[in-house]
This record gives sequence, structure tokens and C-alpha cells, in this order.
Amino acid sequence: MQGRCRIRFVSELLNEQGAWNQALLHDYFLPADVTEIMKIRTSPRLEEDTLAWGPSKYGVFSVKSAYQFGFDEAHRSATTGSSSRPDGARSCWQLIWSTEVPPTVRNFAWRVAIDSLPTWRNKHVRGLETTDLCPLCATETEDCFHSLCRCTFSRILWETMADVWTLPCITSMHNSDTEWLLHVLETLPEIERSMLLMMLWRAWYIRNEVIHHKPVPPMEASKRFLVSYLDSLIGIRTVLSSDPSKGKSVITYDIHPRRSHVITNVAHPKWIAPKAGWVQLCTDGSYADDGSAGAGMVLRDDKGSIIFSSCRQLFSCCEALEAELCACMEGLSFAIQRSVLRIMIEMDSIVAVKLIQAQEVDRSVYAPLTKEIRYLMCLRDSCITHINRSQNKVSDSLAKFARLEGRTMTWIGSGPSQALEFAVIDCMDLVI
Repeated sequence: MQGRCRIRFVSELLNEQGAWNQALLHDYFLPADVTEIMKIRTSPRLEEDTLAWGPSKYGVFSVKSAYQFGFDEAHRSATTGSSSRPDGARSCWQLIWSTEVPPTVRNFAWRVAIDSLPTWRNKHVRGLETTDLCPLCATETEDCFHSLCRCTFSRILWETMADVWTLPCITSMHNSDTEWLLHVLETLPEIERSMLLMMLWRAWYIRNEVIHHKPVPPMEASKRFLVSYLDSLIGIRTVLSSDPSKGKSVITYDIHPRRSHVITNVAHPKWIAPKAGWVQLCTDGSYADDGSAGAGMVLRDDKGSIIFSSCRQLFSCCEALEAELCACMEGLSFAIQRSVLRIMIEMDSIVAVKLIQAQEVDRSVYAPLTKEIRYLMCLRDSCITHINRSQNKVSDSLAKFARLEGRTMTWIGSGPSQALEFAVIDCMDLVI
């Protein structure tokens, strides 16, 4: 905060309607901070505060979120932010975690990338060994690079697997820094990343066998094991050769095997009109990666006639779920004003519906939105259900119209041309 400030509670920064007092924010905070504060949703009901676990989107503590929070904090000072990852998180780790290999191999690769394997150098630094020389060849310091790429048994395994797999040339491998493995993986296609990690994992296994005075596994046995293991994990695409009757075929690796295209007629659920005495409110949110968002809503009677349709451009929207909840809140508030009948709310976001229907205390960042929706539902006999996207095309088109055109509009008994076309299609096979 800038200047002298006597404000002690967040509630002092809100106006009488429960919204942020922008003038006050600009008096005490920097413009960049004001922008971020305005993204926080407030409750117009000025209810009591609720304890929530911040690192989790839904405000509920979990060991996973606590671990991620601790990991991020521990590495925040050692990472550099970018335009795509301002928090310092690095997308290069997906080169390991997204590779099609067993979890134990991915964990092994991660330990190689952060130099945490129990090599002789790491053990020597901790006073567990008297020397850092490789216990197998005694020619170099044993770090992760040496044990997996330079040591005798590793080189033999590498050359053996190169006969059946497409691997980088071992002479092109350089120990640039502790993250040498990430640099190598970045240049490889997905299938070759899997091959390399499996081979390095096996090389470490052979190294451990020798160190513990066990017989050296034959390289041919290791080759058969690795090939069979990877084949069973990824799958193979068999292309029949000239003599399929004898069971001979050419085997090629393909992570995404080609499948024959079969045209099937999938029957999508159709829009269902509300019962007599009810009106139906369909809402939808639209969100894009650039931060643009829109909300669409349409209210129809039991004959399929449009009572109103509306769209609104959303500002400071963080994700699609927030857009969905904003659309529901806006649509329900307007529907209460335009009709005296009971309201059936329908959304195609199952997550949003479950948040609204939840009986326990809402500790998520969207608690102000869900509480306001529940309050509005209490003002009128209403219910909320989840529907298929094919049943929600009218409000979907309205939400996209608001996001793409940057418009906020309301039509009484009508709507934009595309929304009207979808409404007419819905009424063709009207089910009452």
C-alpha cells in the first residue's frame, strides 16, 4: 500500500452495495494492484467471512495442494518468471511428466533432472563416501551424466538399444549443466523421449546391480526386456507385409495409432420445453485464453416462445467456470423480474451446477457468486439441472456473441439472428 493508511479491514474498502470502492483503492494501492484486487469477487450481502484454504481453487485443504504450495514457495526464488509463466513455473517439466512411460520412470527422470540420484559425487558432498570417483570405472567423477552416458556399462547398453530404437547419438551428449536431460528431451519427438527415458532407467538399474556385487544382466536380455516393456505400454501398429499368412509383419511404433473412420449417427439430446406453469432459464458462459469472456441467457415458456434473451461482456474473468456462474446469476436476477412463474434453471456445466447445489459451506473463490445464486433461488420456486450442450445452443450463441463482439444487450421476446435460428430448431421437434 502506498502512503499512510488507517484501513484495517477489507470491508472498509467496500461500498454500501458490497462492491469494491474503486476510488479508495486507487488512493491506497498501485494501479497494478488495483487491477488484481478488482478480479476478486465480493458478496453484495456483506456476509460473515469464511475460512478457506487459499492454494486450492475450491478452498478445501488437500495434501496435494499443500505439497504444490510448499514446492512453489521453495523454488520461487530460484525460478525466473516469463510472460506465459509469471509465477516462475516452467513448462519444460512436461517433457518428463507427459511422457508415455511408467510413473517410476518419470520419477527417475525427474530425479536426474534435479540431480538428486545417489551418485558418488552427491554422496561424497554429504560425507557418505571418501571419494567422488565412479566406483565402476574410476576414471571420472560420478554424477548423473557420467553414470548414465559415460560409464562403461551405460555406453554398452546405449549402443545395444540403438540397434532397435531411435536414440540420440551418444557422442553428441554433453554435460552442459545439471539439467542436461531436459535439453536433450526438448529436441526429441514423443516416442523417442519414451525410448530414451526407458533406456536411462535401465542403465541406472544395471549400475546398481554391479555396485551391489550382483551379476551383470546380459545386454541382450536388457534389450528384450525394454522392447517388450515399451511395446506393451505404448502399443504397436502392425502393417501387414507381403506374407501375412505366415504371421510375418512390419512393426512400427505409433503412440497415436490410426483407426479406421467409422461414420455413426450419434443422437444428441434435444431441447425439452418446461412444464406448464414453469419457465425455463438456460445460461452459458464463454471464455477464451486471452481473458475475454461473455455470458448468455435466454428465458422461454412452455411453448418455446422467448420471453427475453440477453448477453453480457464480462470483465476481469479468470476462467470458464466463473463465466458460467456469472451468466447464471445475471440470468436468474433478470428472470425474476420478467416472469412470476416458477423457474427451471439449466446449465451445461456440471461443475457449476454441483457448486450451486452443494449443501456444505462453500469455501471456493466463487463463494460470493454461488451464495448470490442461492439467495435469488430462494426468492422464487426454482430448481437447477445439468443439460447437454446440444440442448443449450441458444445461450451458447449469446455468450459467444458477447465475448466476440464485446456487447452487452437484452432483447425482449427476440434475440440476435443466430440465437433465433437455434430457437426455431429447438421448437421443430418440441417435447412438452
